[in-house]
Amino acid sequence: MEHPAAGRADRSSRPCSIDDLRALDQVWPVPGGVHDSHFRSQAQGRCTYLVMWASDEPLGSLVIDWSGLRGVNARASAADAAEICHLQVRPEFRSHGVATHLITAAEAMARQNGVPKAGISVAEDNKRARRLYLRMGYVFTGAVDISEYEWIDAEGVAHAEVEQNVTLVKDLRYET
Repeated sequence: MEHPAAGRADRSSRPCSIDDLRALDQVWPVPGGVHDSHFRSQAQGRCTYLVMWASDEPLGSLVIDWSGLRGVNARASAADAAEICHLQVRPEFRSHGVATHLITAAEAMARQNGVPKAGISVAEDNKRARRLYLRMGYVFTGAVDISEYEWIDAEGVAHAEVEQNVTLVKDLRYET
């Protein structure tokens, strides 16, 4: 059964506010303090933590890192790109256009800020995400980086991950 907020027309995205942070923690608790970490980075001016809502229901989020692509090879392939990263869509809202909406909103913000390109790094084995990015006009740069990170599961257990990421970039100067 489809979640009632999945098809609503009153969906919008905006940078996370302190009030949004409280709502996120209540409605969409993510182990490891993810929302708080992204919000703190935004408060320090390093990024924008963009959240999509249907009324008061959070559907998904992403981070726009204004300092550029993080991977060494990715940065070398597109030094003038902002990085779209940490894209998350709540499971019950997947395949309802949430990721597309968030990426489109992030691209518009980048254009408004004079950023010529947007880049996304994705694990090589994440074929579904790669298909979405390619459909949205992103192209492979040939850059590959290894990403090592830790995440916390619902039981509070830490997991170490190592991913091989490919970088895709979209030139924003020719779109409106």
